[in-house]
Amino acid sequence: MENRITSLILPIALAIGLFMLLPKFFGDKDKSQTPSGTPVAEQSQWQKENATRLLGAEPEHQPNIPFAIGEIGEPGFRVRFNNKGGSIRSLRISDEWTRAGLSDEEKGQEENLYEAIVEVDPDVNSFWMTDLSYQLPVRVGDKEEFRPFHSLNWQHEMLSDGRGIRFWLELENGLRFEREYVFLKGRRSFRLIQRIQNKGDARPIETVNFQLLGAMALPYRSGGAAFQPGPMVFAVLEDQMGERQPIYQPQQGCSPLSGTKAVKPGAGRAVVTQVDAQSRFLYGGSSNTFFTSILKPVDEASAKSIKQVEMFWLPRARIATKEFPAYSNCGPLFQLAMPVPASKASEPKELAFDVYLGPKSMQIFESDPELAEFHDVIEMNLSRSSCMCSMGSQTFSSVLLSILRFFQSFFGNWGVAIIVLTLLVRACLSPLNLKQAKAMREYGERMKVLKPKMDALKKKYEKDPKEQQRQLVQFQRENKLFPPLMGCLPMLLTFPVFIGLFLMLRTSHEIFHEPFALWIQDLSVPDRLFRLGLTDLPLVGDSLEYFNLLPVLMVALWAINAFRMPLSDDPQQRQMGMMMRFMPIFMGIFLYNYASGLALYMVVSALWTLVEQSIVRKRYGASAGMPTAM
Repeated sequence: MENRITSLILPIALAIGLFMLLPKFFGDKDKSQTPSGTPVAEQSQWQKENATRLLGAEPEHQPNIPFAIGEIGEPGFRVRFNNKGGSIRSLRISDEWTRAGLSDEEKGQEENLYEAIVEVDPDVNSFWMTDLSYQLPVRVGDKEEFRPFHSLNWQHEMLSDGRGIRFWLELENGLRFEREYVFLKGRRSFRLIQRIQNKGDARPIETVNFQLLGAMALPYRSGGAAFQPGPMVFAVLEDQMGERQPIYQPQQGCSPLSGTKAVKPGAGRAVVTQVDAQSRFLYGGSSNTFFTSILKPVDEASAKSIKQVEMFWLPRARIATKEFPAYSNCGPLFQLAMPVPASKASEPKELAFDVYLGPKSMQIFESDPELAEFHDVIEMNLSRSSCMCSMGSQTFSSVLLSILRFFQSFFGNWGVAIIVLTLLVRACLSPLNLKQAKAMREYGERMKVLKPKMDALKKKYEKDPKEQQRQLVQFQRENKLFPPLMGCLPMLLTFPVFIGLFLMLRTSHEIFHEPFALWIQDLSVPDRLFRLGLTDLPLVGDSLEYFNLLPVLMVALWAINAFRMPLSDDPQQRQMGMMMRFMPIFMGIFLYNYASGLALYMVVSALWTLVEQSIVRKRYGASAGMPTAM
C-alpha cells in the first residue's frame, strides 16, 4: 500500500513541476498579428452624407491633467487624466506602495504610491469610449478624414465641488457627449457617468453602439514570485434563475475551468462573453496578481446597455518594450448600446457605472456591503490553479487564509502566523507519526526474523516468477507480514496545506508587502538575501538574479531528513527511497523563486521533521523511519 501511494505521489509532483515550467520555456511565440487601437475610417457613401463636424476648434492635447482625492495613507487616488478621449492615463492608490520597507518619509511621496493603472500603450488609455463603427462620423475643421471619439481632444473642467472632472464633446449636428468621473473621499471606487444630450430638433441616429475600455492596464508584477497568475479579464452574469455565472479569460491561453476557448494574444481581441436576453450583466473587469478593476452598473438601464465583454491585448507589437513585451497584458472592452435623445425637448440619456480599483482582498470586500458580491473575483483567481485546481482547493485556501488572519490579528505578523499554523498542523500529526514509527520498527524486526525464509522461497521458485509471487504472498498472509498501511498518510495529510498555501499566496493581497523579520520584508516575493546579478541566462532567464536563502535551507533540511531514513531491503521500496532522497533538489528548483511565505512554511515543517525524527530514532531505533511530511 505504501509503495503504491509513493508511486502515485512522485509522478503527480513531477507532473506539477513540468506543467508549471514548460510554458516558461516553450510558451506560445506566435504573436505576429497586431490589434488595431485606432482603425482607419473607410468613408462610405452613408458616412459622407451623414458626417458631422466638431463644434468649434479642437482644444490642445493635455495628457497629464492631475487630480487627487484623499490623503496619502488613506483610501483614495492620485490620477492623471488625458483629455484625448476623456480618459485616464495613470492612477495611483493612496494607501498602497510600490515596495515594502519604505520609511514614513518615502511613503509620503506620490511617486512611491502603487500605480494601479500604467500606460503600456500611449494610444490606448483607460476608460475611453469610442464609436468605432463610425455611426457618427466626425470631422475636425476643414479636414475630410473621420476621427473616432477616443482620438479627439475633449473639453474639460473640474466639478464645482472638487470631487471629479467632466469632459465633453459637442458636434454640429446638435449632439453633446459628456463623461464625468466622480470621486468620494475615503472610497476605493469612483463613478463613471456617460451622458448624451441632443440640442437639435431631430436626432441623427436612434442608438449609438459604443466600445468602453476598462483599466488599460493593471500592471503585471514583473520580478515577483514565480508562478503568479497573469492578468485576466472576467465578467459575472446572472441568468433567468438568479444563478451567478462567473466567466473569465486569462491573458495567456485558456484556464481549465474558464469555459472559454484557448486564444492567441496576437489575435488582438477575443470575446469573453456575450450578454443575451436571458442573462443580466452584474459586473466585469480585469485583475492582476493582487489588484483588480471592476466595472459595475449603477442601475438597470446601465446593466442592459452592456452587450458583450471582450479581452483586448496590449501593448501592440510596434509599441512593445523590454519592460512591456508585445501583448503581455490585457484589459476589458465592453460593447454597449446607448440611446440618443429624440430632440432638445428630451431629457439627456445617461449611463452610470461604479468602478472599483484596489486590492483583491476578501477582508475589504466583506467590510463594505457594496463590495461584498465581488468575492467571485477571488474565487476565479483561485480557480486559475492549472493542474493543482481540484475540488475543494478554493474552499481550503479560504479556510487557511481565515486561520492565518486570526493568528495575524493575535501576533501582529503574517510570518509568525505562518509559523504558528505550521507548528499546529505538525503537532496534530505527531501522534500519528509516532504510531507509524513504532509500527515500522515492529515491521522491521519481524522482517529480520522472517527474511531468511522469504529468501529461501525466492530461491526455490526463482525459475517460476508467477509461483514465486504466489508463495511469497501466501507466506506474508500466514505470518501477517504487511507494511504499515499508514506509511505515507502524514505526507498526504500535509499535502492539502501545502497546496492551499501555494494557491493562497499567489493571489491573496493580505500578505502583499507584509514583512516577517530580518531581511524578509515581503512574504509575497522570494526572500532575496542578496543580489547575484545573474540575468538573461539561457533557459532560466532572470531566475538567479537574487540569492534566496529559504529555498536553499529547505532543500538542505529535506535532504538531511531523507538521507537519515533507512533504505528498505525490498528492491522496489529501496528504489522509491532513493528517489525520495533526490526529490528535495527538484522541489528546491521548482520553488526557488516562489513566495517566501511558502518557503517559510516548508523550512519550519522540515525543522519539525528533523527534531521529530531524532526523537523517533532515540525511542525506537534507526529502523523506525517515517516519510518527510510537507
